[in-house]
Amino acid sequence: MDNKTLLEQMRNIRKNVLKNSTPSGRLAILVVGMHRSGTSACAGYLAHHGVNMGDKLMPPSPDNPRGYFEDLEFVTIHDALLRQFGLNWADPRPLPEDWLQHPSIPLTKQILRERLDIRFEKCARFAIKDPRMSRFLPLWQQVLQEMNIAMEVIHVLRSPAQVAASLERREGMSSLQALMLWLVYNLDIVVSAHNISIEMLHYPEFILRPAIMEQLLLWEKHNVSSVNRTKESEMFFENALYRQRDSDFSLNTLPELRKIVMQVYMAIQSSNSLPELVFARNELKKIFGAIG
Repeated sequence: MDNKTLLEQMRNIRKNVLKNSTPSGRLAILVVGMHRSGTSACAGYLAHHGVNMGDKLMPPSPDNPRGYFEDLEFVTIHDALLRQFGLNWADPRPLPEDWLQHPSIPLTKQILRERLDIRFEKCARFAIKDPRMSRFLPLWQQVLQEMNIAMEVIHVLRSPAQVAASLERREGMSSLQALMLWLVYNLDIVVSAHNISIEMLHYPEFILRPAIMEQLLLWEKHNVSSVNRTKESEMFFENALYRQRDSDFSLNTLPELRKIVMQVYMAIQSSNSLPELVFARNELKKIFGAIG
């Protein structure tokens, strides 16, 4: 992706953030994407430039020495909701078609509203990041609408080969499981939330070009000089943290998955591919249905 294309992405995000206003004047930025896709880098950038990410953040680890920027209470809520459907973050099985009608949803919505009030009551703009949230965007849309808070979603997309390599290194996860997870998380974002305003960032382009990333959102309100912002960004986005590259893993090791994974990867990047993505998601559901 060239600089002009990435800069246009940044301008689109900024334009939508300005457009998405409510009478309350409040905006929630949701950072979503498959695990190991660069969501922490994106969220860290927001936090590093003054956006409130919460006050009980998951601590850094050797895999994410800069931090995850995930509020632990929201992670706990998402994990509990996944368990209601017999799932966890690493389970690629689809949610039930009628999951929003599940008996646990009203209580979950109430808990989310309470947590948001406690965490961000006085914030005009705040952000929440958790890859698990990728599977529950329609729920978040309902909650924020009920609270009269505008919503902007940033979808961080990374090559399936890079994600699989990273998960294999960190979790010892099989290539098959990692690629199925990549498909389910990303398809849940673009299909289940097709009526939600979503802007896409490609990893690693936005960390390899931190000067262009400066175009994102409303940094002028934080009173940080452009010189300092660039230096801080370069420190935060050290290329050394970009470990897993396409060469680390080949989709040729799973030829039976290669075609659908690459079709979905290309389709997600196209603005006119929703029917194709819906079809792919339905085919995945058939596969899981046959497996039981």
